[in-house]
Amino acid sequence: MAMFNSIKSKLMTLVVLPVFIAILITTVITVSLTYKNSEETIKDFENSVVNEKKELLKNQIMTIHTIAEQIIKNSKTKQEAREEIIKVASSARFLDGSGYFFAYEKKDDGFYFGFHGTKPQLNGQKTDIKKEDIKGFAFREALINSANDDNHFVEYYYKKPNTNKLIKKMAFSKSIDKFNWTLVTGIYLDDIEQKVTKIEKRVDEDVNTLIITLVSIVFAILIVLVLIVSYISKVSLIEPLEVFEKGLLSFLSFLNKEKKSVELIEVTTKDEIGIMTKQINENIKKIKQTIEQDNLVLEDVTKVVNDVSSGILSNKVEAKTSNTVINQLTQNLNTMITNLENIIMHTIDVLKSYEQRDFTKVTNMSCQGHLCTLMSGVNNLGVEISKMLNVNLHNGETLKSSSNKLSSNMIRLTTSANEQAVSLEQSAANLEEITQTMRENSSNINELATNSSSLKDEVSRGKELSRKTTNSMEDINNQVQAIIESITIIDQISFQTNILSLNAAVEAATAGEAGKGFAVVAQEVRNLANRSAQAASKIKDLVDSATISTTNGKEVVEQMYKGFESLNDNIMHTTKIVETVTYNSNEQMKGLEQINSAISQLDKTTQENALIATQTNEVVKTVENMSNQIANEVRKNNFVHD
Repeated sequence: MAMFNSIKSKLMTLVVLPVFIAILITTVITVSLTYKNSEETIKDFENSVVNEKKELLKNQIMTIHTIAEQIIKNSKTKQEAREEIIKVASSARFLDGSGYFFAYEKKDDGFYFGFHGTKPQLNGQKTDIKKEDIKGFAFREALINSANDDNHFVEYYYKKPNTNKLIKKMAFSKSIDKFNWTLVTGIYLDDIEQKVTKIEKRVDEDVNTLIITLVSIVFAILIVLVLIVSYISKVSLIEPLEVFEKGLLSFLSFLNKEKKSVELIEVTTKDEIGIMTKQINENIKKIKQTIEQDNLVLEDVTKVVNDVSSGILSNKVEAKTSNTVINQLTQNLNTMITNLENIIMHTIDVLKSYEQRDFTKVTNMSCQGHLCTLMSGVNNLGVEISKMLNVNLHNGETLKSSSNKLSSNMIRLTTSANEQAVSLEQSAANLEEITQTMRENSSNINELATNSSSLKDEVSRGKELSRKTTNSMEDINNQVQAIIESITIIDQISFQTNILSLNAAVEAATAGEAGKGFAVVAQEVRNLANRSAQAASKIKDLVDSATISTTNGKEVVEQMYKGFESLNDNIMHTTKIVETVTYNSNEQMKGLEQINSAISQLDKTTQENALIATQTNEVVKTVENMSNQIANEVRKNNFVHD
């Protein structure tokens, strides 16, 4: 688009282009109308010729048809009329002999040539009316079907005689009902096409001549117009504009501070450009004065802006100018600095309250843009800190409450563990006493077995005194029965002790939480131990009594002879019982030793649990102190409580 960079080229374009477009449109319309009129003329000519051909064909057929009707009317027989019509129609010609007639005759088995004007050999020959031309059109059938329509013409393609060309042909038909004939004649349309082609060629030559003439005129007009416009634009527009441009550029250089002074533009014309130049000169004078004032204001503005950029918001622009825009700008700048100072001071006050741990204050001055975002951010900071302090206070109180509960539970757990440890120590001591007693019982029973053996040796010496010792031995027997009952009690104690030892093992495995219930088991163990002690004491008394009786029996043993055998049997039975008691006592001894070992292990575990409970209690106290410190530290802040 470099050609439009100058006013001259633009002016030339504005003047020449509309003229050129108008002439071009006129030319195009003229040529288009010429072509349209020519096409309509050619079409009208073609239609006229075709209509003439149609009238010719119709008149010829109607003439022959009228003649045929007259012949039929005047003939005596149908055959005579037929022969006369064939003779007349076969010899009839038109268009210098190129036009002729023929007829299709309908019979029961199809259609035949009734006659043919140029090919008499076809007379009476059968024809296929379904046969199509090169375009696939069954024109024979169409001619037969339209024979009663006086306004219908059939067009088809057929080979022209004496040529090898398929030419478009138009035919017209009329029926002769007397003979079941369809009378037909036709003419070729190639002469119409030749005439139309000649006319089209002549029209194209006329249009081309018109176009060349119009184009020559257009170019001549454009050349003259360009020369005239170029001269006028140079004298009255280009040269004054160049002077105006030079002066305006000088003034713009002054405005851009490229020059320190400015000269007025020279007035060279009295037209609109001269008037505009005078007005610009007046404005140059005013603008020069305003610029000098503006420079003073801008210097003051620069100083204030530098102070603002350094963080000083107390200074304002004091200089004034006649330029209302700059005055409005300085006023807006001062207002902006004042508003900014107020907002910043207000925000600083809020932040200082945050420094004093007072998070309830918020910034509520009206604002817009980034300042609004800053104040909103400060408010959001206070809200988030308040939320955080609320959460910390809630967590501290919750932690304090939980630590108090945990401390109380740990104190109870420590107390229970210590009590359980004391109970286990007592149970272990009592069980150790029971074990020692069982050891002594076992030793005594062993000694009883030894004494029974000694009695067996004395049998020979007690034969004579057996009678006298019968009563004493009965006493011994009764006392032995008591011993048996005591041993039975000891056996029951052993069974219950085994059950309790099993429970003690279960309690020892779950001593961490189930230690409280072990005191009951320990109490039962102590009860069983007491019963075992009582039974052992009773056994001892009975054994002593049996010993006294045995001593008395020794004084009369020499007198026991006859009753010795019975005594011997009783002693043997007693010996077996003593052996059984000895075995059971040994088994009880083993069970008590296992229970003693389990209780010792349980006592050790209980001691460890008590130590862990004590340590855990210390941790709980530390956590409680921390929760108190957190809550107290949070309460030192002033914030919005939930």
